[in-house]
Amino acid sequence: MEVMQKKSRALKLFFVLALFGMMFPAVVMGRVYKGVDFPDEVVVAGETCKLMGVETYKLFKFISIEYAALYLSKPNQNPQTVIKSEQIKLFRAHLIYKLKAKTFREWYDKEFSKIIDYESNPVLKEKVDQFLACFTENFKKHDEFMITYIPGEGTEIIVKGEQKTIIPGTDFMLALYTVWFGPKSRCKNFTDRILGIR
Repeated sequence: MEVMQKKSRALKLFFVLALFGMMFPAVVMGRVYKGVDFPDEVVVAGETCKLMGVETYKLFKFISIEYAALYLSKPNQNPQTVIKSEQIKLFRAHLIYKLKAKTFREWYDKEFSKIIDYESNPVLKEKVDQFLACFTENFKKHDEFMITYIPGEGTEIIVKGEQKTIIPGTDFMLALYTVWFGPKSRCKNFTDRILGIR
């Protein structure tokens, strides 16, 4: 499958190869959300992943900070199924607002602490810390990050086009997707739309 010509800075970032070749998304067709290109399909590790939805995420419910998209190799709109399913999952975020790395880390650390007992699960705590350590630089407008889960390999984190880490196992993926789509999620409207429900 041929990769379509890159037409914007956002797409250039989207086509960056992972340093170790874990992910190489090939794009099919495309759509534009508020001026940013989001393909309808991408190919990751040989599998086609379909775009479920794109939505604006608001920090503290009033500051729009990013346009986010979710791709699944086995499309499904049930939040619990999306959390637990063993399939390729790709989350792409395009920043539209300056965001301090410290604010980003603190928000995620707080959300993880709601669903994980760190004292009884130190291994998962180490993986959360591994994830947070990927975000040390402040975000500028038009920066991007991608989080891709591939069964049997783990969760790959790419920030500003650079592969930061691959977190092994399924436990971290389950925790991350529970933060986004679980019953304690603080972004219900956002997750409904990114799943294509609304």
